[in-house]
Amino acid sequence: MVLTLLPLLAALQLFLQPVFPQGVPAAPSLSVQPPKQEYLAGDTINFRCTAPSSVNGIQGFHYYHTKESTSLTSPLRTHTHQKNLTGPEDGGPYQCSYWTDQSTSNKSNAIYIKMKARGHSWARQLVVGGSFFAINGLIFLISHLCMKSEASKQARTRDVNQYQPSIYSTPDYSSHSA
Repeated sequence: MVLTLLPLLAALQLFLQPVFPQGVPAAPSLSVQPPKQEYLAGDTINFRCTAPSSVNGIQGFHYYHTKESTSLTSPLRTHTHQKNLTGPEDGGPYQCSYWTDQSTSNKSNAIYIKMKARGHSWARQLVVGGSFFAINGLIFLISHLCMKSEASKQARTRDVNQYQPSIYSTPDYSSHSA
């Protein structure tokens, strides 16, 4: 049955051509300043969306990033949108479009913002944690040995004093008979 439908589907493909709406304004161009390979959290970037010179009656611009969009009203042909990058969620593709009193343009070329991850790797955490453990372990060991040495010294002094008569002691003659 599938083989009999193939010629029919091929014939339909000839008649079904994609239809694009007439009058959709041409897409703008998007650029970013400063251009970098990777951005850090805390960087500020400027997106510049420029509509073609053939378009009149611009009313505003849309900026798109993954699942969010921002709409800004501006009658100028070029619009700059400033963005403060806060973290990895700001990475990804950005696009823009503009709208006129009649319709909205196609989206611009995509600019991909790559966020550089700050160095919180497992190796760094292991080194920091290991150093903390080693330093505290050494402090405990030295304290323990010092305390043990002091206690041992006091015990030896007490033992020696117990069996050694005092130089200044007076002899006890009460047990002798006269």
